[in-house]
Amino acid sequence: MQRIAAIVNDEIVSGFDLERRIDLMLVSTGQPNSQEARRRVRRDALRALVDEKLQTQEARRLKLRVSEDELRQGLGLIERQNRLPEGQLGAFLRQSGIDQEALKQQITADLAWGKVVRRRLTPTVSISDEEVDEALQRIKAAVDEPEVRISEIFLPVDSADQEEDTARDAQRLFEDVRAGAPFAALARQFSRAPTAATGGDIGWMRPSQLAEELEPVVRGLQPGETSEPVRASGGFYVLQLRQRRNPGGGDPMDTRVRLLRATLALRSEAPAAVERRGRAALDVGCESFLAAARGLAEASASDSEPTRIGDLAPAVRDAAATLPLGRLGPSVRTPDGLLFFMVCAREAPPAAEPVREQVLEGLTRRKLAMLAQRYLRDLRRSAVVELR
Repeated sequence: MQRIAAIVNDEIVSGFDLERRIDLMLVSTGQPNSQEARRRVRRDALRALVDEKLQTQEARRLKLRVSEDELRQGLGLIERQNRLPEGQLGAFLRQSGIDQEALKQQITADLAWGKVVRRRLTPTVSISDEEVDEALQRIKAAVDEPEVRISEIFLPVDSADQEEDTARDAQRLFEDVRAGAPFAALARQFSRAPTAATGGDIGWMRPSQLAEELEPVVRGLQPGETSEPVRASGGFYVLQLRQRRNPGGGDPMDTRVRLLRATLALRSEAPAAVERRGRAALDVGCESFLAAARGLAEASASDSEPTRIGDLAPAVRDAAATLPLGRLGPSVRTPDGLLFFMVCAREAPPAAEPVREQVLEGLTRRKLAMLAQRYLRDLRRSAVVELR
């Protein structure tokens, strides 16, 4: 007889489902499949399965369903997040020892809950003109403030008796990240925020737009760093600073650069010898580069109009984005020979003015996330849940 792990409003969460979810959590977050690791994540896995039961039950009550096409799209997103070739997720899961049905169950619950939120909560969200105006003023006041792209793991605290356990869970997740576990995978499996479905990615914002408890924490992080757990309204946050960019938020690929190029032919001379000869002659700064190139045997040289970095060849693009002005970049092998280049001017994209519609969208998204958390909390409180 199959063991029962929980009963949620007369629906069973089986022991098999629980073990399957533990497998998924451990493999996707890179943790060892040991008895100790399984014991540590068991409570989180069971809580996630109970929440998913509540979410899918509510979707059923509202006569909302997830189609096969929507499920395929959800699986495709997982493929892209893990940089897998299209259609290879199933093979990857089998190789990793994960039952694909466990992942499908998780994605189906995420999609169903998204439909519930859109049906029940989106029409209730009202953002006043005054709120948008105030947000715009804050953004304009912080126009010189760098923007940050952050990811979050959020663990809610619904009652005082959960405080200690939730703080311990948040600390464990922080330590898992510090030990090398991928943040996005941990967010997908453990975070209870709506951003869990996208690996915790919040997107670009200014630190001053965050809750007051989170703002100083983010300001103190360097790109790639993860914060220790932070207690804020509603629960505990673990934050990772992914990127920081200059004020204005322009796309770095829109930066325009003026390049000087020289191509040295590869004929009887070995590539390594051409590399040494070109580098010795051409590392002379922008003023002398073209003259030096024209003085080399079997070399051609050119100047360029300012060009968008995103339009450059991939082999040149990354270096052109960061190379100091007047310094010789790495050589690139081309059909015509060995290409040398240097950046002699760089013009950043114009600062982007805050768009009212984007600010409204951000305020709506944050308010919707807060209401969704309350909605699920109320479902938990009204449910009959028996843990075995």
